[in-house]
Amino acid sequence: MIRFLKEPIKKQMRKTGMVRELEIDKQKLRSQNKKLINELNNLKTENRKLKNITTNLKIERTDIKKEFLSFVKSEFNPLKTENEGLQVENVGLKGLVADAQAEIGGLKGLVADVQAENQHLKDQMEKTQKVNQKFLSERSELTALIKDQINNLKVENQSLKDQINRLKVENQSLKDQILKAERANEKLLSERSDMVGYSLKTGLRGMSTDAGKPAIIKYILENVEKNAKILDVGFGSGVYGKLLRAFLYQNIDGADVYEENIKELGLDKIYDNIYIKNILDFDFDYYDLIIMGDVLEHIELESAKKLLSGFIKEKKCGNVIVSIPYEYKQGEAYGNPYERHLQPDANDEYMEKHYPYLQLIDKSTIPRRGGIMATYVWNKYMPHID
Repeated sequence: MIRFLKEPIKKQMRKTGMVRELEIDKQKLRSQNKKLINELNNLKTENRKLKNITTNLKIERTDIKKEFLSFVKSEFNPLKTENEGLQVENVGLKGLVADAQAEIGGLKGLVADVQAENQHLKDQMEKTQKVNQKFLSERSELTALIKDQINNLKVENQSLKDQINRLKVENQSLKDQILKAERANEKLLSERSDMVGYSLKTGLRGMSTDAGKPAIIKYILENVEKNAKILDVGFGSGVYGKLLRAFLYQNIDGADVYEENIKELGLDKIYDNIYIKNILDFDFDYYDLIIMGDVLEHIELESAKKLLSGFIKEKKCGNVIVSIPYEYKQGEAYGNPYERHLQPDANDEYMEKHYPYLQLIDKSTIPRRGGIMATYVWNKYMPHID
């Protein structure tokens, strides 16, 4: 039983020690190779010596032949005997030479074996070098990839830092604009209070409810640049002009059919250009934004449809904002015949039927008198009408 247990252990020991034994054998072979090379060198040296001996023998033989010729007559028999001895000696030398040649042949075989082993070692070395080169190449590529990623991250990080700095500057600029707007708004509110009181007291021009105004201003701030060209249609007492100036909009024109008391209310200081025109007859090139605040209800339906579709089809504007009271009847006001409502039945269904290209963005309750003020928009990014 103990013998059977020892056998697997011996096999395992042989397997685990195989690599070590191979290394030892390899070292032994190299040592033997060196010894064989030394022996080969010694044999070569001995061979040279033999060649020298043979050469000397040839020289000596020549001398003997000369002596033989000189003494052949007088000493023929002794020389013959000596010649026979030399022949015997020569045969012995030939045997030695043959033995040396045989030994050299054996050494050549050993040299061939050593060369074969050396070639095998060279092949293994080349394979190892190729594996190392592949590893170095892959490591180089991986290093380059990591460096590129690091550089890209650095560039991206710098870009983010630049964006943050720009946003900080922009944020500060917006804060400054808000501060200016708040101050201007306070001033305009003060002026508006005076003007509204004067307008109500004297019945100078039509007034506009605050309903829907926040939604309109929000839309303008989000969609219209500060340097955009804006037309305020039916500007009345100039509410939209004043609000837009408070938010630093630069190019605002006004168009209205009613020309009374414009200077008294300072409207000529609010608008860059004032046109006393019926919007149905007003010809212009292009505005980025047209505001029709509380205007559409004062225009007969077919004329209003033709007007708005003309703005769009003829590419007269980039944006249109329309605010209109729902189901609200009104006659003349403040002595202004144009204050009469000509579309008093407006509601959601009415607007969708007659103005399908307008999009509802807000509905607000009109303070004090009640009712709904609806705000619609169209812009060039919305689908065009047929």
